[in-house]
Amino acid sequence: MLITIARAELLRLFRTPVGWVLLAVVQFVQAWVFYRLVQNWQLSPVASGFDAGFSFNIGSRSLGSSAYAAMLVIPLLTMRSFSGEWRSGAIQLLLGAPASGVQIALGKFLGLMGWVTLLCLMLSLMPLSLALAGRLDTGLVLSAALGVWLLLASFTAIGLYLSSLTRQQAVAAFAGIAVLMLSWLLALLAGTGIGWLDEALRQLSSLGHLESLLRGLIDSRDVAWFVLVTALFIGLTALRVERLREGGIS
Repeated sequence: MLITIARAELLRLFRTPVGWVLLAVVQFVQAWVFYRLVQNWQLSPVASGFDAGFSFNIGSRSLGSSAYAAMLVIPLLTMRSFSGEWRSGAIQLLLGAPASGVQIALGKFLGLMGWVTLLCLMLSLMPLSLALAGRLDTGLVLSAALGVWLLLASFTAIGLYLSSLTRQQAVAAFAGIAVLMLSWLLALLAGTGIGWLDEALRQLSSLGHLESLLRGLIDSRDVAWFVLVTALFIGLTALRVERLREGGIS
């Protein structure tokens, strides 16, 4: 049943223009940033052709730009996961399926992650193409790609939970954007000069944990943070599904 739910969720994304349009939007944003980074690197007085520094300054930074685009795109992707089921009337079929709340929540998450994984693979092609121009640090680019994938996984889990809280797709989308923007703002505020406060803000910010991965440093603490946040919101979604079944929340 888990695979059936995941497959249905993934196919639903590509049966309407939404999945395709959102893929194109993120690709366009990354392509524009990539072009500007290449242009600025070539004009830089410290750059001597495509030397070792271009792997981070172009490859990793262009991947990082997709994280900011995702703050707008992921909520638009997840808003229909449950809210759309209410609108179509399919929510009763979903809740009546012979599957636990965990299976329903995890199935929908895996379906959405199929789209996210495809996006990350497409986003990685542009930075990897730099290998044709110079000495690309492939490990750095792959580390950045892993960071973006983990970040989007946590964003997806958050958006999925918010979608389960409301029947209105617009409300789910705006709530998702607000929460993810808050995460971004926490990263910006982590420069107060107060050691413990800066560290606390960084630990609370998803983008703060992304920074190390964008620099090629795969820290188990950052990876664990993304995994825990993702698992937490999948668990909350599963609890919400069970409560909907019990009729405790309309």
